[in-house]
Amino acid sequence: NGHGSFGYHGMWVHLDGRGGRYVFASVRTTDYTDQILIIVDITNPADPHEVGRWWYPGMWHAGGETRTWPSDDGTPGQTGTPVQCHDVTVFGDRAYVAWPDKGVIILDISNPRTPTRVGEINWGDVSRPLAFPGKPAEPFHPIPSQVHSVGVVVPKHGGKVETVIAGDEVGRCPGGYMHIVDVRNEARPQEISSFMT
Repeated sequence: NGHGSFGYHGMWVHLDGRGGRYVFASVRTTDYTDQILIIVDITNPADPHEVGRWWYPGMWHAGGETRTWPSDDGTPGQTGTPVQCHDVTVFGDRAYVAWPDKGVIILDISNPRTPTRVGEINWGDVSRPLAFPGKPAEPFHPIPSQVHSVGVVVPKHGGKVETVIAGDEVGRCPGGYMHIVDVRNEARPQEISSFMT
């Protein structure tokens, strides 16, 4: 791709409603601090080409961005920085991206050329309340947010996804908590339950 790619990690092939076929992949390039999301149009398999990308703000060091999270030594492009695109699941016009140290990112991919963040949840974020139906919100108890992968609960009768399940990678792959997340309010998803695997 002309940007010093180190290869890719997670990958999802998606057929959109207009007949286009796309690959969503976690790719590490030298222009960014770690793996980002790349979208490749493979509608014509003889001519695959990148059409879009998304990264967490602060990752594009070649573009002058500055990270807002701690690193081992601050070296741009450092291998092993935990803020990275790890894996992705696509359903309809949404991509649910596992982003270690930032949680689950929900992207609007109705136009794959310009993926747009519509929401995110990070269980390491101590600022958000934990609320369950019928109970008042209470302080959230943070845990490491090393999200490994994310899956969707496919709606029985079509429509939008209401629930996703995300797994951690805490100390081993996978290992840690499974998080059940209500995404009906995409701008502010809420964890509704979790359990230790």
